Amino acid sequence: MKTYPSFHNVSRTSLGATLAVLLLGTLLTGAAHAQIFQLYVDSAEGGHKLGAYTVDASNGSVSASNSSFISSLNDPYGLALDSSNNLVISTLGDSYVAKYSSVTANTSIAPNPLVTAAAVNVTVSGNVLYVPLRNGNGVGLYNATTGATGSPAFLSGGTGGAIGTNVDSVSLDPAHDIGYVVSESQGNVYSFTISTNIINPTPLISGLSTPWDSQYDGAGHLFVSLPLSNQILEYNVSDSSLVMTISNSISGAALSGCYDFTLDGAGHIFISNYTSGVVGEYSAIDGSTINNSVLSIPNAMGIVLIPVAVPEPSSMALVGVVALTFGAWKFRRRR
Repeated sequence: MKTYPSFHNVSRTSLGATLAVLLLGTLLTGAAHAQIFQLYVDSAEGGHKLGAYTVDASNGSVSASNSSFISSLNDPYGLALDSSNNLVISTLGDSYVAKYSSVTANTSIAPNPLVTAAAVNVTVSGNVLYVPLRNGNGVGLYNATTGATGSPAFLSGGTGGAIGTNVDSVSLDPAHDIGYVVSESQGNVYSFTISTNIINPTPLISGLSTPWDSQYDGAGHLFVSLPLSNQILEYNVSDSSLVMTISNSISGAALSGCYDFTLDGAGHIFISNYTSGVVGEYSAIDGSTINNSVLSIPNAMGIVLIPVAVPEPSSMALVGVVALTFGAWKFRRRR
């Protein structure tokens, strides 16, 4: 039989103090566990725009949205953030890579375009812009501020079809001076040394079916999307072993053309589904579903997020806690 605590024999002082502690704990816990992000998703091939959405990662609920945060984009695909949280967007329709403010709608940052190149993904680290170039041109290196061609201009070993004709994404582990390149045409993932820009010609991961996007999680694991197979794979980069698969059959996900995704660093993964036009949220730890339909966005493609600062408990709420405690103490003294 369940038993429940009784307050009949609890002094008013201890009861007041207990309530105060509970209230304060609730306020502080709520602040500590809030997981609010500004999520940016572009809409390719017909959508021609990028939306901004405020999302609670604990349940995938959306509290604010602007589906046309940046409009009149010519077939946007790749999406990244630079060191100042500016949005870096690759548009296949005009073979541009351009930079926009993540704060002010429809505000481009000069020079515009930053780079003239055809790419389905882009990656920025410090002041280096990595552009996986389509049509057998490897990975181009550019200055992320001026757009000037880097020196070297390409990752060594990544030109002339050495890693395939269609290179789709680059992800980085700066702490260990290692980067990863996804080759769609080869079905492989290659590693490279960031400081020397030299690619290891021996695949780190091989035999993938049309791999596309990738992201390193900062903890020894690389996530790779297989959009035509409706899967997100997680690998241990130390031994290339498969750690987890997020898929419709294994984890009960609702993936449909899952080209791009982003990790929030707090155990969640947001996945853009191009075919179904839906963004879903899943656990990056066990692949379980958090919210299969966070957003409905036609031709959802590139996706990134920025943490939103959550206000600390208000001063008035804390004053209320103090007043409650003091009142209980004063009442007890009068008894």
